[in-house]
Amino acid sequence: MKKIKYFFFIIILLFSNKNLHAYENYILYKVNNEMVTSYDLNKEARYMLSLNPKIQSLNKGKLKKISTESIINEKIKKIELEKYFKLGVNLDDPILESMIKNLYNKLGITEKNQFESYLLGFDLSYQWVSKKIEIETLWNNLIYEKYNNKLTINIDQIKNDLKKELKLSVNSKKFNLSEILVKPDQQNNEDGLIKKINESIKQVGFNNTANLFSSSDSAKVGGNIGWVEESSLSSIVIKELQNLEKGNITKPIKLNAGLLFLKVEDIVITKKKGNFEKALDNKIIYEKNRQLSQFSTIYFNKIKQSIVVNEK
Repeated sequence: MKKIKYFFFIIILLFSNKNLHAYENYILYKVNNEMVTSYDLNKEARYMLSLNPKIQSLNKGKLKKISTESIINEKIKKIELEKYFKLGVNLDDPILESMIKNLYNKLGITEKNQFESYLLGFDLSYQWVSKKIEIETLWNNLIYEKYNNKLTINIDQIKNDLKKELKLSVNSKKFNLSEILVKPDQQNNEDGLIKKINESIKQVGFNNTANLFSSSDSAKVGGNIGWVEESSLSSIVIKELQNLEKGNITKPIKLNAGLLFLKVEDIVITKKKGNFEKALDNKIIYEKNRQLSQFSTIYFNKIKQSIVVNEK
């Protein structure tokens, strides 16, 4: 059994609890040999709602779409992970605990027992959620092991960019960001996709649009990626963020992984301390995470082609 490593990647109450227990359970999808039942979908919907309460404003069709895609994608990852790991034996691992803590901190919860109580309000257990986070954690670990030696980090370029940035301002910014990452395809060209995303943001809001369309792992939490130091961001992202205020959204940023939309949830400005080495380390970590995230999407799409998903 390989030990979990921590490297990167830094729905919808459809029924009342009373109705839930009386709800008929039947198979909806078969993902290879993994079954997705109506009970599973209902539970996934409540989980998605616990992570992003804003999506309760969406209509039932969109809520079902989000929950269905989420649970099918998880089944696909689970099938692949079982080739390399034994699942369900890492639930007490401190790295997994750290990942879960990071999750509930984003919800404004500071203590594990508070999170357990919060989940009970959605008829969910901490252990059940732990198993889901275990899948995400092991997936990140798998991607790192497969692609770490393919990362291309230009240290000299990062140093030069950082030196220029440090000269431009005496202040340091810290952003609380949410993201939407989408990739144009044959059905949605770049202009059409940008229009589609912007229209959705106007209709249902940025965070709900992240749930609906974003290919990033952060989609489950409404695209929120939390607080990020300005010094850790790439120059292209800083350029788009530098004149934005709280609540503003960037223009679509073109990346190899697709089009990135960022929303500034909040900003904190402090006097710059000038720790060049720490800022350099942050930038290198950010660049590694960015590339690993791209590899994750590529690998997932590759294995998805070999998975048979049948609607029952």
